[in-house]
Amino acid sequence: MRQSTAVPAVTETPPPDVLAVLTLPSLDRLTEEQVRGGCCVWGGEPLSTATAVDLGPRTGRRLGQPFQWFPRADRRCLARAAQQALYDHHVPRCAGCETVRGGCAVHRALCRLVREGQR
Repeated sequence: MRQSTAVPAVTETPPPDVLAVLTLPSLDRLTEEQVRGGCCVWGGEPLSTATAVDLGPRTGRRLGQPFQWFPRADRRCLARAAQQALYDHHVPRCAGCETVRGGCAVHRALCRLVREGQR
């Protein structure tokens, strides 16, 4: 019997402390579909409930007015953003990563997102 090689989609929302270190694109550069979560916030690919990873509600400003938006991503783009967050923001600044074997909880969660996006 042949087993499926399909990788299940990662659809759970990463923890808030992990979301905080991911750099999202500027709202000015996003389409309405990206702002509402219908397309990947980084790559612009159409998303479904099976392929989307929720990045949590955000508050932004457009035309001088605050509004809530709902970015989502596909797992490959999320993996690239997590890897960038590791190099740019997290590793150079995290005292916990220097003292905890295997890195702090945020470091481990970012590494997991990178691995899951490479499947």
